[in-house]
Amino acid sequence: MSATTTVRAFATASGLDPSGVETADYIITNQVNAPVFSPQGGFFSAAQAVTITTSTSGASIRYTLDGSTPTASSTLYTGPVMISSSATLKAIGIKAGAANSSVTSSNFGVGNAYVSSDAWTNIVIPTQNSRFTVRWNAVPDGPNVDAVTGLALGSVDDYKDLACIARFNINGTIDARNGGAYQALATMTYASGTIYRFQMEIDFSTKKYSVTVTPDGGSPVVIAQNFSFRTEQATVSSIDHIGIVALEGGTHMVSDIVFGTSTPPSAPQGLRVTSN
Repeated sequence: MSATTTVRAFATASGLDPSGVETADYIITNQVNAPVFSPQGGFFSAAQAVTITTSTSGASIRYTLDGSTPTASSTLYTGPVMISSSATLKAIGIKAGAANSSVTSSNFGVGNAYVSSDAWTNIVIPTQNSRFTVRWNAVPDGPNVDAVTGLALGSVDDYKDLACIARFNINGTIDARNGGAYQALATMTYASGTIYRFQMEIDFSTKKYSVTVTPDGGSPVVIAQNFSFRTEQATVSSIDHIGIVALEGGTHMVSDIVFGTSTPPSAPQGLRVTSN
């Protein structure tokens, strides 16, 4: 059978009355083939026009760019999707009389991207010496990595060189440095392959900083509010480098670094502290 069918049958035998009729419905559900992206994802130096196709004739494609799961009400694909900043593209195929396809998902990073390792990577940035905001995207490649992104004055070759630090903790959560220890105002777990948008607000007049993290397709979470610069950098008066490193469990990619200003978010209740 290649289509939904109702089967009715009875049995006969010589010298016996026929059996009763038995009925059974056989439902054959065809599924739309999963969409295919071209290019398939990755990090790119310039904006990308992404084509999405499915080999199922007559199927339409719906997609999202915010990390949410696409549905029949998501944006209809009518031509190449322009991706000019880091995003997670997800798509499904839909056709009447057939089951929706599985979801195809890929991360796209646009602009300069840096991959951490067990050796420090230094990124030179414009000198900052007042109140400012820096934002970046970061993608861990495992569920339990020990990877940091931090700001410093001068080249970084040790954790102690960093004044403000955000970390993918090896325990699977995100935290930040507060003076002499890593802490977090909220428990935020991270997932391998997900884009996280970090916003760090630094005030040199108070030597304090705050960190807000937004997972792709999710809501902002305040990790740090008015945390102190790392103890060893308590008197630093400017920064001109970003340092990244990953020592255990995998690596992380950092991209889309931008500077600006914004109003600090309100802090949630509670404090979680982990050992250094």
